[in-house]
Amino acid sequence: VCPVTRNAMGRWGFVWAVLGGALALVGSVAGNAFSEATVTSSASSSVPLTVTGYNDGTANLFEVVYVSSSTPSTELYVDADGDLFVKGGAVGSSSDRRLKENITTIPGALEKVSRLRGTYFNWKTSGKFDMGFIAQEVQDVEPLLVLKPSSGEDMDILNVNYLKVGPLLVEAVKELQEQVQDLHRQVNDLRAAGCASNDG
Repeated sequence: VCPVTRNAMGRWGFVWAVLGGALALVGSVAGNAFSEATVTSSASSSVPLTVTGYNDGTANLFEVVYVSSSTPSTELYVDADGDLFVKGGAVGSSSDRRLKENITTIPGALEKVSRLRGTYFNWKTSGKFDMGFIAQEVQDVEPLLVLKPSSGEDMDILNVNYLKVGPLLVEAVKELQEQVQDLHRQVNDLRAAGCASNDG
C-alpha cells in the first residue's frame, strides 16, 4: 500500500497490486473523489472494470465503468436520489419453467388491480416529485408485491417490487377482455332477438 496524498475529502490515495496478479485497488485523489476499485490483469491488452464512488460537487454518486482501450463506458449508475440506471436498458430475473413448481394462473387479478392506487407524491428526503404506489396499500392487496429488507438501517422500510406488477396486469387485461367479449355476445344476441321479433 503506497499512500500518495490527500484529496479534497481528506482521504489518502493509494495503489495496491501484486506483480502478475489480477486485482488492483486505486484510491483516487482527484477532486472530491474518495474511492475507486479497478479489476484488471497485468497484460497490456487487458480491459479493466472500475467501480467508483465519488462526489461531483453536487451529490454523492456510484458507478461501474467498463474501460476499453479508448472509450470508457458507464454500464451501471446510481445517483444521489437512489435511482438506478443500467446502460443496457434491461433488467432480468430467473424465470425458467425448470426452476419452478406448483405453477397456477393468478386468480382475481382484475379485482386486485382495481384496488391498487397510483399516486403522485414528493419524497421527504429530496423533495423530488414522483409517482408510484404506496407500499402499505399494495401490501393489503397483494403481499407478494412488497419487499422488506432483511438487514441494514432501513429494515422497517417497505419496498414495492414493480417487476412483479407485470404478471398481475397481464392476467387483469385477459379477464377484462373476457368481459368485453361476453358483452359483445350479449349485444349480438339482443340484436338477433330484435331482428327475429320484427320479422315475426
